[in-house]
Amino acid sequence: MQLRELQAQSEELQKGGVAVHFISAETGGADEIKKRLEDRDSPIELPVHSDPEHKLLVRRKKDSPKQESLYVTIEHKAGDNYGGTYENYIMVQPALIVVDKTGKIQQVWSWNTPILDVVSPKRETTSVPHVGGNVLVGIRPVSSDLLLSIKEGRDVQVAGKPITTIMWEGISKDGFFPTMYRAMTS
Repeated sequence: MQLRELQAQSEELQKGGVAVHFISAETGGADEIKKRLEDRDSPIELPVHSDPEHKLLVRRKKDSPKQESLYVTIEHKAGDNYGGTYENYIMVQPALIVVDKTGKIQQVWSWNTPILDVVSPKRETTSVPHVGGNVLVGIRPVSSDLLLSIKEGRDVQVAGKPITTIMWEGISKDGFFPTMYRAMTS
């Protein structure tokens, strides 16, 4: 689920009783993250939370099958290599957590949940044959299905994007977003 897509769905989600929050492992606080996103042509009006210590990450119970963590991290996202407003931080790959008003988890999606839990290695450019051969970084929940999936009590639909589409979406006023360029050239 890309931020732009989620932002576009936010009004409908709010009308449906869903409060959407964006949590980033980037440093600097909510205002600084919003400024960085705006500088990258991705302004966001959703509530933003800066969580560089990963205190807001939901953990699975120890008795749950497979992974203890729902999240995949990249130990050192070298923002210095990209210039601009990129920061050094421990990156958490995208995840979706839906909780009810009591805090009970209703739905989860990440690189460690089915259908992606079997993918190895957990790298952005790893091909996922059972999702059209798209690369791992391009597989996301379908934003337009989120509200309906919550109402129906089922997992949100997942779709993959080809690497060429991801690259096209990554084009900014300065050229390719450095993270995608680096992923394609490494």
